[in-house]
Amino acid sequence: MIFFLLPFFYLGHCFSYLNGYFRHYGADPDKPIAWGVSSYGKLYNWLFFCNGYHAEHHFRPKVHWTKMESFHRQIAELQKQAGTRVIKRAHMLGFLDPDLPQGKKSGQSVSASS
Repeated sequence: MIFFLLPFFYLGHCFSYLNGYFRHYGADPDKPIAWGVSSYGKLYNWLFFCNGYHAEHHFRPKVHWTKMESFHRQIAELQKQAGTRVIKRAHMLGFLDPDLPQGKKSGQSVSASS
């Protein structure tokens, strides 16, 4: 039985790690409105209780998940001005995003503007 469940356990942990990693990869730690990375896919946000609105969550963590979409509409222009990072796919598939920021190179940090 354990050998049957082990691949699902392993894949679940992998997707969970990727999800957390890409919710923050390329975010700007100097701008609270850009602390997270968002993904606005309808199916992803429906299945994961609006988890894709991650930058919005970091900006206003007390906003209920059912109100995240309308909150996003309220601050969309501010996010655009701040360079808040948005990926096209679900966070767990963030490594497939064609606009990934480059990684760190000898003393350089990853930023949303690069």
